Amino acid sequence: MLIYNYAYMLKIEPRYHHAWRQFDCLSFAQSYHEGRGGDLFHPKVNNLGVSKNGRALSEFPIVPYLISKIWDVTGPSTAIYRALNILLIFIGLFYVYSLFLYVSKLKIFSTLIAAFVFTSGNLSFYGMSTLSDIQALALTMVAVYYFVVWLHELKWKQLIMFVMFICIAGLIKASFILIFILCLLWLLLRYFVSGDLKLNRKDGVRIAVVVVLPMILWLLWILHSKAYNFENTKVFFLVGTLPIWTLSSLQIQEHLSNLLTGLLPEFMSTPFILLFIGFL
Repeated sequence: MLIYNYAYMLKIEPRYHHAWRQFDCLSFAQSYHEGRGGDLFHPKVNNLGVSKNGRALSEFPIVPYLISKIWDVTGPSTAIYRALNILLIFIGLFYVYSLFLYVSKLKIFSTLIAAFVFTSGNLSFYGMSTLSDIQALALTMVAVYYFVVWLHELKWKQLIMFVMFICIAGLIKASFILIFILCLLWLLLRYFVSGDLKLNRKDGVRIAVVVVLPMILWLLWILHSKAYNFENTKVFFLVGTLPIWTLSSLQIQEHLSNLLTGLLPEFMSTPFILLFIGFL
């Protein structure tokens, strides 16, 4: 934290990359704090837009709403929003440590993995931000821990914890639904391909019901968001996907090149990624 100069970052307003999106998150909280925002399902931002009422919606605004309640006591402060995000990251990293400790039984190794994750360039920069991606990432770290433990122990409490955390993460940031899909694919491979996951029909039905619930909630939220934005003629929040098949082959090649040479090294150093893959 000292190396990243978090003491300074905690005091400043958002700047550089994605500053506009960070201000959107602060805008939701400010609207709630000043009494201009509606409820959790009908929030407002400072950008009045075409409709001149500020009504707009993207992720489920539970965090801006909670921040606004804290601001009601402390007064508006970006530092509080930043501090909450970094606190969630630390919680997520603790569960990364717990996951590798559960699998490997090696405390030093598990500690190093969690520490290495914190050296990610993107995580170190955006961890001390107001972006909702950070909250979703931290909750996903917790969710994946419970999913892996459930695969080993098959206790219903662990499955419910996984579904609860991944559901909230998906509501906060829809892109993290991809992690849920990967977990389901992992589950299917363990059951149908490797055959080392033993479930009877009754358990299978109960699991299907539990994992379908977040899908329903995500679908309802996306439909509500689209309808809410359409009703208020808001178009600056993307609620949906930008599918790769709408791009030309040249654009796809350019995106893949940017991913491999630009984005991935920002997440983690290439040697560490290769070392980690080799260990797995």
